[in-house]
Amino acid sequence: MQLRPRIGPAAHSGLPVRLTWRAGVQPRARRTLPVAAAAAAPTQPDEKLYTAKQPPAAWLGPVQAARYAGPTGRGLEAARTMAGGELLLVSEPLALVEQAGGDDEDEAESRDSGGRDGAAGAATRPEARGGGEEGEEEEGAEEGGGGGGEGAAYVPTDADVDAMVAQLQGRRDARAEGWLSALDDGTPERASQLPDFRALASASSDPPPEGERADEDPDLWDPDLLADLVDLNYTCGREDGALSALRGAPQRDLVGLWPEAALLNHSCAPNTASLILEGRLLVRASRPVGKQVEVTTSYLAGPLLLAPLQQRQAALRDARGFACRCVRCRDEARQDPNLLQLVDDVIDACGGLEADLADAVVAGREAEVASIRDQLAAFIEVVDAAFNKLALPQRSQIYIQASLFRLYELAALATAAAGEEQPRLLELLAALSGEVAPGGEEHVYWARRYRTIVEETEGDDGRLDGSLRQADQACFAAHVARYGQLSRPLYRRLMQAAELAEAGSEEEWEDE
Repeated sequence: MQLRPRIGPAAHSGLPVRLTWRAGVQPRARRTLPVAAAAAAPTQPDEKLYTAKQPPAAWLGPVQAARYAGPTGRGLEAARTMAGGELLLVSEPLALVEQAGGDDEDEAESRDSGGRDGAAGAATRPEARGGGEEGEEEEGAEEGGGGGGEGAAYVPTDADVDAMVAQLQGRRDARAEGWLSALDDGTPERASQLPDFRALASASSDPPPEGERADEDPDLWDPDLLADLVDLNYTCGREDGALSALRGAPQRDLVGLWPEAALLNHSCAPNTASLILEGRLLVRASRPVGKQVEVTTSYLAGPLLLAPLQQRQAALRDARGFACRCVRCRDEARQDPNLLQLVDDVIDACGGLEADLADAVVAGREAEVASIRDQLAAFIEVVDAAFNKLALPQRSQIYIQASLFRLYELAALATAAAGEEQPRLLELLAALSGEVAPGGEEHVYWARRYRTIVEETEGDDGRLDGSLRQADQACFAAHVARYGQLSRPLYRRLMQAAELAEAGSEEEWEDE
């Protein structure tokens, strides 16, 4: 699922439609590193979150609200140094509904905010302070043209919002009242207030006696004001496919008001990973985070998070009204304009080749598939030559390559469609997605795919030369970033469950 306030289609990969092709197999659609370091054991045992019969209980870890200069106003930061994979919080929603409908354009235009596909953040902030590095200047991210990616995130319908407002009005408990007084309502006064996380975490969710409601603020429960607050703080997401399959539960598309996560700000290289499990939103550090460093999420869906700078900026500007100034955007904006133009041109060309490749695979035109594969390989040679000429710093090259994710993904798909496999290309996809968003769906998917192909194609040779061990380590680290510390048996069960969930998606696609 896409767990962040994201703009873009809910998909497993950098493609608006996932095409996982093998020789002789029809394409299927899914709805929807250097690898993150393995985590130290978190405070709350992770296995129990996934194996217990009951949904995980609300839990608050080493995070606290923090005030920041500039339009962002506030966010969340680490209260201590944290390892990648460490659990930050388990958020219980104040209101939760299943998505009532698809992306209706009139509905979308009637709302002030974009769809929020995951761990939340204010939907209409003029600017977001994404996880920049200490001491780095606050350069403006490059503005400019470019599309906002293909598709749009789910935007709650009036029915969704009305249902959540009704749930909120029916609660009126101390926890709901406390959070409704603290969540972003679009005013500077509210944005400057820091909620007391510990007090809110200990607030009761039990309804108060009728006599105690006399002194409550009537404006707090006004349905129009509640609807505005829901618009500013909602989160959309699909429950984690592997965990749903593991627990034998349906995988639901949800709209919810998870209050703790609503304070997370945006970065195009976030340091948290989020997932929804039986209505609870779990957020964990996906890479090491220092004390008092801001913890961030991404407001972009996978396809756009792995898109070029101008596409990301345009999408955020159109749906959120701000220019991202995270460390990744600042780094990319400083690069040679000719390199950035080359990236945009290659990605534009990939858009046409993607459709051609899909048609060729479905029609069984093997020669055309091979031709497209060769064209993509030529594009890779061109960008490699540019990297060699410019001698970019390693971090800068990683960011540019991540913006070219669709190129490498299409090359992997075309190679597989031609009856071949290139484990090194799959390794690159896992590494790039893990650099940008460790523990995200793309990272876990491609790391698992990389491991599977190494095991299938290299067999005993892979065990002897260490390549399978390397692929398994990369896959395990991706799972740690998303799910926390896991035993090997649970790790294997999660991989099997993910395959089962994807097989179900394939059957749904074939039935349509």
